[in-house]
Amino acid sequence: MSKVLAWIRSILCFLCFFQVFLQLTPKESYRKYLKFFGNLILVLLLLRPAASLLGQAESLEQFLKFQTLSNEYSELRMHMEGMEELKNTLVEETFRREIERQIREVPENLGYSVLSLSVSYGETGEPEAIDLVLLSSKDEGTAKIQEELSRIYGLAGEEIRITVKEA
Repeated sequence: MSKVLAWIRSILCFLCFFQVFLQLTPKESYRKYLKFFGNLILVLLLLRPAASLLGQAESLEQFLKFQTLSNEYSELRMHMEGMEELKNTLVEETFRREIERQIREVPENLGYSVLSLSVSYGETGEPEAIDLVLLSSKDEGTAKIQEELSRIYGLAGEEIRITVKEA
């Protein structure tokens, strides 16, 4: 019962603070984005207990992390497309470092340590192939990592090569 009350209290607190935050927003044009973002958070607050009951709370968190990475990558691609005339080696290098940071995050979220990472980039600057060497004491396969990297970066399975070294 106390968990239910805590859940309801967290939803009510979020709604109160969010309404105050909306009222303090200076421009109406920002409010529609804030309302959208607030509604997403509210949905997550409502789904968390249901996911916990089904034993899927960790899967929900992983899904949200991977979805965030996918959105970040899409935003990076849009920024790079908009900067074609300003593109230089420094911008490209920063873009590549960010992609490599995101790629490292996927196996780390699943409990692996990244020993080395090599990414091949195409003419457009997007990743064409990924080589990962991971360290793990787990006996589990790397299919989930390959699946998520494939989904996020639009690569075929054979373009993502993963090697696991045991700890």
